[in-house]
Amino acid sequence: MTIHVRQARPEDAAAACRVVRNAIEQCCAEDHEGDPARMDAWLRNKTPENFVTWIQRDDLYCVVAGGKADVIGFGMASAAGELLLCYVAPAVLHQGVGKALLQEIEQWASAAGLTELRLESTKTALAFYKRNDFVACGPAVSFAGMAGHPMRKVLPDAAPPK
Repeated sequence: MTIHVRQARPEDAAAACRVVRNAIEQCCAEDHEGDPARMDAWLRNKTPENFVTWIQRDDLYCVVAGGKADVIGFGMASAAGELLLCYVAPAVLHQGVGKALLQEIEQWASAAGLTELRLESTKTALAFYKRNDFVACGPAVSFAGMAGHPMRKVLPDAAPPK
């Protein structure tokens, strides 16, 4: 599969929102356990309107992955070095889309002078982040009855700490 990653545009918002919502609903059952209250809390801010806002913000870097015809992945990081979202359409899971999104965000972060990326991983995504050189960096935190696992990655192009 050929994967193209580019900076997101406002017109990508609805498709990106669908990808993220579908991924959470279909791929993250280990986290939400099908509990409607947990899913509602997780999905509450995942609206097309919010995606437009996020894409237009100067302090966020949003990217989409595209396949032949549509958006198949969405990633978002903050200028402070926090990876906020990295989701892939369920139909293309385990085909390199998440890795492509992550690599684009890492390149952007290095170019922006960041030395590391931080995130809170779901249970579902822990193995993905470990395969991509993220390491645990603190105890799990709770959100809506679900665990978030703090992780960090020192970026390859980062200067060593002084």
